[in-house]
Amino acid sequence: MFKKFKNQKYASIAYYAFLVIACSILLIFSLTNLSDLWSYVRGIFSAVLAFIYGFAIAYICNPIFKWLHAHVFAFTERKKPRPKLRRILSVICAYLFVFGIIVGMVFALIPSIRENIHMLVNNIETYLDQFQTSVTNILKDLPFDIPIFESDNIMELLGKIFSGIIDEEGNIDFSALLNPITDIGANIV
Repeated sequence: MFKKFKNQKYASIAYYAFLVIACSILLIFSLTNLSDLWSYVRGIFSAVLAFIYGFAIAYICNPIFKWLHAHVFAFTERKKPRPKLRRILSVICAYLFVFGIIVGMVFALIPSIRENIHMLVNNIETYLDQFQTSVTNILKDLPFDIPIFESDNIMELLGKIFSGIIDEEGNIDFSALLNPITDIGANIV
């Protein structure tokens, strides 16, 4: 690599010194612009995640597609060869089948999730009391005071969190829970 230089030892030292300085400058620049760097990494990750979802869906649908292509839609080629029609029908049916399984699983899980949320709402006072006593016991053992971790502040914070989901009568506002679920579903699609 350094055949042109008369003294290869000093050339290699200079080369490695340049690499160390360049890497140090890059590290300092990335640490000073950490928020921009994280937003860039998140953008790349979300783009790569879309490809991962696509590969996963294709991997799941491929055996179904092959079976449909070979067995179910073979009738399309009896009189006249129509490979494009056969392939399109197989792809559409494979996606509909997988989508139907996902929808069926979601509808099977919704009643149990709803029941668990109702149980949580009915027992929330007991859970909060236990949580408050646990936090109070932990804070008693600390040698210093942290005002944000006082039990009254924690209860106020939890009240703010649950105020958007639970109305004054103690009923659950499922529309408040539905928005994050639809956002997740839209991201998956």
